[in-house]
Amino acid sequence: ENENSIAGDFISALKVARDGRVWIGTLGDGVSILDPATARVRHLRHAKGSVGKNNLADNNIRAFAEPKVGMWIGTDAGLDYYRDGQVQTLRAPPSQANAAAVNFIRSLLIDRNGSLWVGSNDGLRRLITKNSPASVAATARFSDLTLSPVASEVGRINSVAGQGVNALLQLRDGTFLLATRLHGLAHLSVENSTGTNQIRRILAADQVSPISSRIQSMLQANPDEVWLATTAGLDVLDARTLKLKHHWTNNPAIVGTLGFDAIGALALDPSGTVWVGTWGGGLEKTLAQNLALRTLRLDPDTADVPGTRGLSYADVHSVLELRDKRLLIGTGGNGIDILDRKLGRVDGFRVKLNDAHALGDGVVIALKQAADGRVWVGTQSAGLFHLDLATRHFTHVGGTGAVSNLLIANAPSVIPEIVLDTEGKPVIGQLNPLAQDHAGRIWAGGNDGLRVLSPGASQFQIMRHNPKRKNSLVHNTVYG
Repeated sequence: ENENSIAGDFISALKVARDGRVWIGTLGDGVSILDPATARVRHLRHAKGSVGKNNLADNNIRAFAEPKVGMWIGTDAGLDYYRDGQVQTLRAPPSQANAAAVNFIRSLLIDRNGSLWVGSNDGLRRLITKNSPASVAATARFSDLTLSPVASEVGRINSVAGQGVNALLQLRDGTFLLATRLHGLAHLSVENSTGTNQIRRILAADQVSPISSRIQSMLQANPDEVWLATTAGLDVLDARTLKLKHHWTNNPAIVGTLGFDAIGALALDPSGTVWVGTWGGGLEKTLAQNLALRTLRLDPDTADVPGTRGLSYADVHSVLELRDKRLLIGTGGNGIDILDRKLGRVDGFRVKLNDAHALGDGVVIALKQAADGRVWVGTQSAGLFHLDLATRHFTHVGGTGAVSNLLIANAPSVIPEIVLDTEGKPVIGQLNPLAQDHAGRIWAGGNDGLRVLSPGASQFQIMRHNPKRKNSLVHNTVYG
């Protein structure tokens, strides 16, 4: 019960609650609830033979859904409801023939009316009490709540009975999409006045090309499109007809395609950017309206030709957007490229021997613009420079080592020209994160502990790991 650590390393579900706490579901180790304000973690687990307070149905967690009060938790052995330190479990009785499949919860969704929808290994169900949808468990006695099959009746045409429902999505028109484990996508329409529902399978025969049966995540990226994350690329459907518009996969020959085909998650942020999480290819992003990832690469034939679309060097170490919307791109060996988004690469700043106003090192690993318009440039082996964009002149500020991160502080005199640590040595090595708090102190991490610089001070105070002290750093390497 370590309150400083999550319960396990295999994270299978995440939910940021309205109160800011992060609910972390694991496979095998239950739930960890992280309070970012205190960095403390509370654990919920299944203890065999124990019933009641804080005892989950199972330690394999698949999904979360947050009603008005409490939290719903989908496990491999039932649906848990957590509130005020108490856990209550809904599950099919052992006497039911398909109990294990019904109790294996794969996905949860709270619709716009507050009703809870539950996808399991035996299709789709909705939480009801006395034959009416229940928005929150507190609205009725928990013993009166049941999970009623929706389009999951055995023997019914177009039923999803016996099928695992990996993901659920309510479309903007109020209908639902169900991603099943083995049989692709289903579209569900519910008539609230009568409680009846209609479902149809979306088959490969209906599409331009087959839709993968391994749909992991879904979202309505814009009013006209539904995006499906699959293990074989990204499918984009027409939101009205649900016909396939695009099947987006990795193609190294085409700029703007996926970097990796196996997609595990999709998320839409308030700016309209879709974030694409892949299985092994990292994180990508694209605008929901564009369906394109723009990639700039080195073209060896035009590396020294201004006005081309490509970069002058293949390694990019830093990027800065100027106030005029141009981009400065710090490269790993050819200085700085200047990119106009419409015109392409229009110019650059290169190392020039015997030129006192030129950049002194071609490896540029940090870029920041100050309030006065000057650009500060951190290099790998020549220290810190500042650039006057009007005159295109560089001025060497100091140092001969690597300046890998820069912070433009609120107060112009916060950082002295040469900063010393508590041992009296200049700090010119790698500092990973830099941040300034409300008191004006600057915090910097690196490979040798955590440093704090107070306003007006010329020395960092250093905090390091001390195995004899419980309240010291866990490790001396600080990344963020």
